Amino acid sequence: MPAARLPFLFILLIFTSTAVYGAFLVGTGENSVAVNAQSHILFASEQDEFNPSAAPINQLLHEGNVRGEYRSYSLGITFSNSLMPTDSGNLTNPFVLEKKSLEGRNNQVAWVVGDSHQELGKGIALSLYSDSAFGINNTLEGASVSYVPPGTKVQLFAGRVNALEIPVAINPTANTLGDRNLWLGGVDAEKKVTKETTLGTHYLLALNQPNGEDFDRRWHTFGARMSRSGLMDGWDLYLESNLLLTQRLGENEEDLPNGYGTYAAISYFPMPWLWKLEVKDYRNYRFEFRRPPTLEEDIVETLNTQDISAARVSAERRFVGTKTSVEAAFLAGEDRVKESPVNHGVLGVKFAGPLSGSIEVRSGYRWLPGKENLAHASLKTEWRTFKGQSLELGALKQIRNTNLDSIPTRQDRNLLSMTYNFSSDFNLSLGYEYTPTNDLELGQHFGNLGASYTTGAFVSKAFIGKTNGGTQCSGGVCRQVPPFTGGMVESTYSF
Repeated sequence: MPAARLPFLFILLIFTSTAVYGAFLVGTGENSVAVNAQSHILFASEQDEFNPSAAPINQLLHEGNVRGEYRSYSLGITFSNSLMPTDSGNLTNPFVLEKKSLEGRNNQVAWVVGDSHQELGKGIALSLYSDSAFGINNTLEGASVSYVPPGTKVQLFAGRVNALEIPVAINPTANTLGDRNLWLGGVDAEKKVTKETTLGTHYLLALNQPNGEDFDRRWHTFGARMSRSGLMDGWDLYLESNLLLTQRLGENEEDLPNGYGTYAAISYFPMPWLWKLEVKDYRNYRFEFRRPPTLEEDIVETLNTQDISAARVSAERRFVGTKTSVEAAFLAGEDRVKESPVNHGVLGVKFAGPLSGSIEVRSGYRWLPGKENLAHASLKTEWRTFKGQSLELGALKQIRNTNLDSIPTRQDRNLLSMTYNFSSDFNLSLGYEYTPTNDLELGQHFGNLGASYTTGAFVSKAFIGKTNGGTQCSGGVCRQVPPFTGGMVESTYSF
């Protein structure tokens, strides 16, 4: 199939999506059947910066979600399509059934057969979640049942981890399952013992099975948690601790070192102050499908959640009757992967700006003595212009020094952004990054143009230009993404 037919494919995909899907209601009252659907399309064309004469790498991806509801039951499926023609003229992967689920509720019992998202506590032991920015949608493919009388919750679940085969994202997170199955079984129980106090406990069994082989690893996780509101006047408390037991199975069966994961947070909010102390202690916690609290700023990669301990204290002072607030935070701990203490101080202020706008300034310094350091500062402003319109400006400065104990490397990043909101439905944005420490062949100047448009159930985003990559964060998880040169159009339509 020649490349000239790509626009036709794109238009055909949109047409068939909107033609097949539709939200409709059949019947009336409790016997009615409701069907809802969502179509998500992504077209991207990326240029190889090291070989500009090469043909662009094109992607045409689609994800569809359809759910029908009848009384207290619902049936849903998620499917994806990768519609790029190969050299033989065939489409890469025209249809993949990614998720399917049947759900029901009867009085105090709820159940799911098929795919469901699962999380235990704060995600230290297990977190199967969805994040479209990273192309993540990890689910439990099996069964889950919950018993939820007033003040109590008991849940049982079992099945295998199901990751997306075709994630609809520019830089999707790699599928860590690979050529294997990961089987899970667990129980989660929670009881409100007083009006202010809730106690909970959970257990997770996980078994790793390479395809076509016997189980080669087993994990047992035991966890307990407590939350208390109104511990004292204006105080809230949360505490969770987990024990991870790991065994290697097979001929060389052995017990591996135990893992420990603890998180605690205590908040105190006497107006106009807000104080918070958080503590994390993760020791040898080697299990992939987690999303534990990191306590880090969004500009910091949080790849190490296995062997690190830290405490973070933060304070915010709001000035009543104004838009002004001042905040400060400090994190101190031990990174046992990099074998170094870690420290991070942050200061920030928000206040009213001209034209009924606002200004936010933040700065900080993070350092691992003798290993690396990061200095950062940011500015965000917003000005009201015409009725229903506004202008947003942003600037970010980062200087990072790494490998100070071997071959020092310096990175200097300078980012500027401007977004004009013509309305709540339409905006245009410009971005520019100057990275003088990059090698010339990698480029030092990166500019891009973006737009976003929303009307009713339709949302569309477009992007063209260059980015230098770097740290990208979503849902409290940060990682490094590669540079991008090219264009992208992404649309979502909900029916």
